[in-house]
Amino acid sequence: MKIHILSAAAAALIFAGGAIHGPYLPSPGLTAHAEEESYTDFYPDNSYVLFHLYSDHAVLAKYDGSETSYTVPDTVEGLPVTEIGDTAFAGVFELTSLVIPDTVTRIGDDAFNFAFYLEEITLPSSLEYIGYRAFSLCGVKTLSLPASLKTIADLTSEKETFCQSCPALTSITVDSKNPYFSAKDGVLFDKKKTVLYRYPPAKEGSSYTMPSTVKSISDGAFHKSALESITVSAKLETVGVRAFGYCESLSAIELPGSVKSIGGSAFIKCTALEELTLNEGLETIGRGSFSGCSAIKEVTIPSTVSQISDSAFVTCQSLRTVTIRSKDCVLGSGSEVFSDSSINGYMGSTAQDYAETFQQRFSLIHDLGDLDGDTRIDSSDASAVLVEYAAIQTGAEPSVDKSIGDVNGDGYIDSSDASDILQYYSFTQTGGAATLTEFLEAR
Repeated sequence: MKIHILSAAAAALIFAGGAIHGPYLPSPGLTAHAEEESYTDFYPDNSYVLFHLYSDHAVLAKYDGSETSYTVPDTVEGLPVTEIGDTAFAGVFELTSLVIPDTVTRIGDDAFNFAFYLEEITLPSSLEYIGYRAFSLCGVKTLSLPASLKTIADLTSEKETFCQSCPALTSITVDSKNPYFSAKDGVLFDKKKTVLYRYPPAKEGSSYTMPSTVKSISDGAFHKSALESITVSAKLETVGVRAFGYCESLSAIELPGSVKSIGGSAFIKCTALEELTLNEGLETIGRGSFSGCSAIKEVTIPSTVSQISDSAFVTCQSLRTVTIRSKDCVLGSGSEVFSDSSINGYMGSTAQDYAETFQQRFSLIHDLGDLDGDTRIDSSDASAVLVEYAAIQTGAEPSVDKSIGDVNGDGYIDSSDASDILQYYSFTQTGGAATLTEFLEAR
């Protein structure tokens, strides 16, 4: 028999299942004491299961059996089994079915990691805490989370994804009485369905429309999903780290103007993604957000974007044109953001500086009425229209695209377009706030 001494700090971590209330809130009552707690190793007769016996409870520390099914006992040596320890069933290949008794309140870190063939797990109604990577690389097909569950550790760290690489997982359900989590159509959310935590990678269907209440997509939420199309909530504000990572069938997505930030590697290796629509309102694009999206051919960065981090669009082999409508957007921190793409931007913009620094092709953006491409519509643009008009009158070929110079849309570039530009310039000089198109439509 082995006797071990466990520090109070370690003991506090072991019982963290009752220490964190909800996915992010630490318990105000958890304290560490100087005392140390001892346990003994215990193997039941002819058993392949190791338990740690404490003074008032037992922990299943390691299962090393060859059975296909196993039921964890509720007591050992008269002590209630309250925990499945860290790595307890990790790497177990023979086990396909497991029942955990209602005495258990905590499942430790990596408890079922690499348990590839473990398809059925009956979770206890008493469960309060699920540790980091507890079900990663596990063969589980469905998970039913009880009303007692308070914490899923993976949801508190952007480095982890709940049920990461569980290729057989089709559904997650939650007891309706749980105050912290909920589920709809097999997808895991917070209680109010404002945060989408996990979409099961093996869930049936090629398309998905998320609830209109969702404001945040959690880190790794759709990781390795086989979805081809996703309709996001019009209230969505944040897309987490690796949120859609390795969704290799996803062909198109549009993020609404309510989205403010896209996390690092959010769409990494979405190799089928061809159509990407980013709308005005977006502010930041994280590191490597779209790296490896080899099917994207063109993308427009909205004027509201203030920062695009390093490697955001690297190894996007088909990406030929990037239009950056933000004049002062910070593009990386000295490393490439785009790989061998033609950059469209405004004169004097950070996009132009970036293209020159990395020797990438650069073309000026000319918006309607902005003939000189300086992002301002003023008297110099009106003069440019008149010069163009005079040249056309002498029989010269137009040098200005009608989509830029034909302000009033009558099919010609002439003095009336110059007049409209001057009227708009006067309007903006007196405090008017509208685009040229809005100004013309409101007249």
